[in-house]
Amino acid sequence: MKYLLILWLLFAVSAKAIPTGRTDELTPLQICEAVENEVTVAVQLGLMDEATGWSIITRCFRNYG
Repeated sequence: MKYLLILWLLFAVSAKAIPTGRTDELTPLQICEAVENEVTVAVQLGLMDEATGWSIITRCFRNYG
């Protein structure tokens, strides 16, 4: 099976990247707000505890916001 992977990698054709156009740059505050939203959802789903989520959010706003 690993030999099949090696052969596949040897003969793989690289794909050309397609430009998506200009994207708006986000400010650090907007990035921290997005992180806050994602962390809040993760805490609600039980993927992380509230203390860890709060730590991530406060570090983001303190360092970048």
